[in-house]
Amino acid sequence: MSKRIKPCRGRAELAYGQRQAGLTVVETALVLPLAFMLIFSVLEYGRLFWLYESVNYAANRAARVAARKGNGGEVDEAAITGIVRAFPGLESAIVNQVWEEENPNERGGTMFAVTVSVPYTAIVPHPFVPGNISRTLTSTSETVIFGKPP
Repeated sequence: MSKRIKPCRGRAELAYGQRQAGLTVVETALVLPLAFMLIFSVLEYGRLFWLYESVNYAANRAARVAARKGNGGEVDEAAITGIVRAFPGLESAIVNQVWEEENPNERGGTMFAVTVSVPYTAIVPHPFVPGNISRTLTSTSETVIFGKPP
C-alpha cells in the first residue's frame, strides 16, 4: 500500500497569505486618499461652475426685467437686488446698477448695466494649495432700454 501524501500547510503558505493581506492594506492606503481627492475636487468644481452660472443668469435676468419695465420709475434698485438675491446661493450677492441717461447709439435709449458679485470659498481644502481657495465671482450684463414709440 502506498501512503497518501497530505498537502503542506506550513509556514511558507501562511507567510504568503499574510504578505498578500499586507499588500492589500498598503495599496488601499495609497489609492484611497487619491480617489477621495479626485471625487471631492470634481464636486467642488461642479459647485464652482454652478455658482458662476447662477451669477451670470441672475445678472442677465435682472437686466431683462429692467429692460421690460423701463426706467420710468417702475423699476427701482431694491426690486433688481431682490430679483438677483432670489436665486439659490446668491443671498449675499453684491448688486451694482448703473443707469446711463446718455444715448449709447444712434437710435437713442438708456443704457442699463447690472453687475453681480458673490464671494466663493471652497468647502473642501485642496492639499496642494495652502490656505482656503476663495475668489469673487462677478458677472455684468448690459442692455439698452428704448423709450416708447411715438
